[in-house]
Amino acid sequence: MNLSWKAHEALSWGMYGDETQLSAALKGEKPFQPCRRSMDVARRELRDAIACGSVTARGFMVRSRPSTARERISSDLFDGIEGLAVDIFGETTFMHPASPQNIASWTGIVFNQEEIQSLWPRTRADLDQWMRAAAATRPNDKREARIQDCVSKTGCTFKEAIAAHNRLPQHMKRARGKRIRASTCEE
Repeated sequence: MNLSWKAHEALSWGMYGDETQLSAALKGEKPFQPCRRSMDVARRELRDAIACGSVTARGFMVRSRPSTARERISSDLFDGIEGLAVDIFGETTFMHPASPQNIASWTGIVFNQEEIQSLWPRTRADLDQWMRAAAATRPNDKREARIQDCVSKTGCTFKEAIAAHNRLPQHMKRARGKRIRASTCEE
């Protein structure tokens, strides 16, 4: 079943990993939480995904006579105009520093839920916690060994373990080519 998400739900998923967080914060129902990416970054990534065709956008073209069904928005429109993006209200708009040009305006833009979720996969907090704990307790483990341990101990996929390792702070990662020194304790 293909569910459609409105623009604010898609951008909320990109910013927070939750489709309801942005609208609840804008309505004042919840306070703003720390986000994974800013609104501008999420809008730029969504814009680029529409331009390359990995995300399908559908909406109503603003004309003298309104249409009754949502039409597919051509990816060429976003590919040809660098600053064109979708705002949280589901309308085409321009990102700073672009200036408006004579283009067709769209409103009521919706996206396929599965395409948005594949564009911004949800991160697993348990993997991040496991990876931080492993890096703190065994700082001299190599990257490949830590990733393989994560897969075997948590049951995650190899791709998820790599992503969790990449999210580690730089000071917790073992530098490339760094050797483990033997203990020089004298007894």
